[in-house]
Amino acid sequence: MKKLLISALLLSVGVISLIFSARIRVDLAAMKYDPTSQKLRGSYPPLIRSTANSDKSQTGLVTLSDGENVKFWFISHHVSDPGCTRFDFRDGTHKYMRGSYFCCEVQIPEDEVRTRQDLITFIEKHDES
Repeated sequence: MKKLLISALLLSVGVISLIFSARIRVDLAAMKYDPTSQKLRGSYPPLIRSTANSDKSQTGLVTLSDGENVKFWFISHHVSDPGCTRFDFRDGTHKYMRGSYFCCEVQIPEDEVRTRQDLITFIEKHDES
């Protein structure tokens, strides 16, 4: 009975770590990489500037039409299933978008996202949690 309980506990811990590993990875990347102090390259669409990191994460900024820069950290579902992106707004709000909407890099359609509320709506619409 004791072995069965220990096995169930270990299995539960394993499942939980698999489910949350992508989020843990983007949180660790957020502690390690500040996009405002990194050399970022422009990408498509132009509202995103980013860089790839040695830990296979992507770090960058989304520049909204009002000039607000939203920091992001992304880990692909190819690296840590199901994949996760963390967005940090200037007021301290954090939003997570889990899943495989972004494949290999963050690409946000500029015709769909112009404002902070547009970005929040986009995140909530595509979050697979």
